[in-house]
Formats: sequence, structure tokens, C-alpha cells
Amino acid sequence: MHVVPVQLPLISAISKLMVSIPSDLRPLEARQSILLAIEELKTRFPQGLPKLNPVKDMGIKDPEIVALVNQIEELERKLHAHPLHKSQDVHQMKCFQRKAVVNHEIQQLKSKMRDSQLQKFRDELKNRSRVLKRLGHIDADSVVQLKGRAACLIDTGDELLVTELMFNGTFNDLDHHQIAALASCFIPGDKSSEQIQLRTELARPLQQLQESARKIAEIHMNANWI
Repeated sequence: MHVVPVQLPLISAISKLMVSIPSDLRPLEARQSILLAIEELKTRFPQGLPKLNPVKDMGIKDPEIVALVNQIEELERKLHAHPLHKSQDVHQMKCFQRKAVVNHEIQQLKSKMRDSQLQKFRDELKNRSRVLKRLGHIDADSVVQLKGRAACLIDTGDELLVTELMFNGTFNDLDHHQIAALASCFIPGDKSSEQIQLRTELARPLQQLQESARKIAEIHMNANWI
């Protein structure tokens, strides 16, 4: 017979019954007397030792504690009233235990998935902000600037590229025919191998468009937003 320490997380309940413990448990007789006292209590309470009630036995009146004790008692009553509580079907019990384990694993996986998606969104938001700062749409404090407000009004085509052309003056010296021709580059279409003869007056605007597109693409790559 040995006296062993017990960690607090291993204690599931505390009884309101008390056993007088000798001050020195090293003698065998002292340990045997404790064992006999415990055996006697188990004989007197075959249904289990009465648990310590914080409200009735300790006089705790805190409303929050009282509500928690009542909630625990109600859940225990429901547990004991459940048909499975007295079931002797071992296979059925194992199935329900397995179901509980699987449900717990499902909840853990869902939690990891939510965290993963949230982290992915945070990374993407950081990369997007970096691009917008480099292009001048927002300042260092992430406050939207004039360039950013202009981009918000563009609902067709590539907002960043169109805004870049607007602010670098590409459209300033073009007539309405040339503007329409340049704007047609933003309309999605099928790829074609047909060689188009570009008019001289459109060469410079097209070059500016391509340079702006390359600039934006480089910023995207540097910000890992591709």
C-alpha cells in the first residue's frame, strides 16, 4: 500500500464526506485505517459517495456560481435519464464513442480550415495594399487618395491600368476616335493570329499602355500578388 500524489486535472468530483487522516501516513497502520474508512463509506453509499455542492454545502451565494451549479445538475439529470445511460450494449456504446471522436475531429478540421482561409485572406489583403501603395492609390496610412477614388469609379476593364493611363496623361492628346481605339484594348476578346496594321498616331498610346501594364505587372510580382 502506497501514498501517491494525484494531479488536480485527474479529480472529477469532490465528496462532501470527510475522513480523518493521520498526520503521519508513513506507518502501515495509518494507511490501513484510511483504507478501512474508505471501504466503510463505499459500503454505506453503494450508489456512490455524495458530491460536494458549492451552494448547499459551502454556502456560496454568487449568482453566477448558483446558475452554473443548476446547469450542471440539469445536464446530469438529462444524462442519467437517457436510455443509453443504462445500456449494456458494448458495441452500441463503442459506436457512439467513435461518433463523438469523429465529430470532435470534424470540428477541429473545420477550425483549421477557417484559420487557413482567414490567414490566406490576410496575406492577400497585405499584398493588395502593398500594390495600391506602390501605385499611389493609398498612402502609407492606407488612406484612399485621388488616384484610388478615380479607380473606384471604373467598373469596366482593368481599373488599375485605366487609372494609370488617365494619370500619366495618355488620353490628353488623343481625339475621340483614338480614345475609342485605345479603349477597345480593354474589351475581352478571342485571341487572333491576324496581323493588324496599326496607324502611326496610335503607336505611341499603345506603347504607353504596354509600358503601364508591364509596370503594374512588376509591382504585382514584387508584392507576391499574382
